[in-house]
Amino acid sequence: MQKYSAKVMGKDISVSAGELGQLDIQAIVNSLNHQWEIVKINNVDTQKAAALISFELAKELFQLKNKQTEVLETDRKKMKKLISRIDETIG
Repeated sequence: MQKYSAKVMGKDISVSAGELGQLDIQAIVNSLNHQWEIVKINNVDTQKAAALISFELAKELFQLKNKQTEVLETDRKKMKKLISRIDETIG
């Protein structure tokens, strides 16, 4: 498994990439550091900053999962309609 070094929230870390490539890791690091800069402006302590960043990222993940569910349901409905039309045409 590939490991990458990165600087997150001003700290040097080593992360296991799993199936992610270097560009994916860099995008994640950029997102975390962007959130860190937003939180840092408000002069909060490190633990509170980590909690706020975790919440923002979890919220984004939750929204993406909901969007994916909506898209899948829409696609499922479209497939059923298409199958019905094909059956009507053939039948």
